Amino acid sequence: MPATSATTTGPKTSRPVRKQAAPRARNGPRGGRKREFTTRRGLLIAAFMAPAAIFVAVFTYYPMIAGSQMAFRHWDLNDLTDTSWVGLDNFRRVFSDPNWGTVLGNTGAWVIGSIVPQLVIGFALALWLRLKGVFIAVRWLTWGFVLAQVWA
Repeated sequence: MPATSATTTGPKTSRPVRKQAAPRARNGPRGGRKREFTTRRGLLIAAFMAPAAIFVAVFTYYPMIAGSQMAFRHWDLNDLTDTSWVGLDNFRRVFSDPNWGTVLGNTGAWVIGSIVPQLVIGFALALWLRLKGVFIAVRWLTWGFVLAQVWA
């Protein structure tokens, strides 16, 4: 058997001996070299994440904190300059109100009456669009867009 680049014959035998391939570095996803984490890379990651973090902080965390603080203050819509701290007094007033059960029932009915139909209609439309195929869905959305533009 002729020797190839992948095989050689052993010194005392005529059997071919396979050369072993050089071991691959297994640090990266495909055996490539894994990049080191440097300060520069960390700053680059932080720079890309900063706008999203600021957006979340301004539009999520600030309203939550401000709303939580408002729950413990006295608010008079005729005089918004005087918002004195009342602590848990607002909560005591709400829970001791005789209409509390009616308000809770109305809120529950409103939530169930608004969310359940949305859920049912959404699932029905999704199932209908899945059965009709993507072409029908695109045609329906395009027609809806055209009608919205005509009536706008």
